[in-house]
Amino acid sequence: MEEIIQRNISETLENAKHYKSNLEELLNSLTLAENQIQVSALHTEKQLEERFSQLKRNILDTIDERKKLLTTQVKQVEETSLAPLQQCRGLIQKSLDNADILLNEGSVILKRSNNEAQESLTTFNEKAAEIVSLPEVPSLSDVACISISFNDTWINKLTSHINNYGTVSPQGPVQITETIEQPGAITVF
Repeated sequence: MEEIIQRNISETLENAKHYKSNLEELLNSLTLAENQIQVSALHTEKQLEERFSQLKRNILDTIDERKKLLTTQVKQVEETSLAPLQQCRGLIQKSLDNADILLNEGSVILKRSNNEAQESLTTFNEKAAEIVSLPEVPSLSDVACISISFNDTWINKLTSHINNYGTVSPQGPVQITETIEQPGAITVF
């Protein structure tokens, strides 16, 4: 009976060693699986950071270019719209200067005696005839009032596209678990 007990104990020990060996293999497999998850997560996070950083740069560059273009257009409209008004301002300023000169000359003529005044009166009357009409100034409704409008519907579309940009997958696009070499080929599992 002792022999049977010894054999049972030996078999149990052998089974325990085999069981322990299998458990150690499972632990190794588990460690490899954990490492794969951690390494692939780090790699994927790095890709994610790079991709979204590039996306941000592209979007911000595009926004900056659009803003620059619109600002240029505003400046062009401003310059185009101001040019005739500035010409009108120059004409009014010249007419205003002429009116000041005429007022000064008229005051001087009034202070002179009749003989002296008669000589300057002809020139004075010619200058006075030039100031009869006022230059035309456009009304506010006839000049530009620069504004901009935005179509915000594309923001919703852009937000939707950004929200759907990228997906996380627990499996890689291709996962090779085993290969078998064959003449002229490799079988992949």
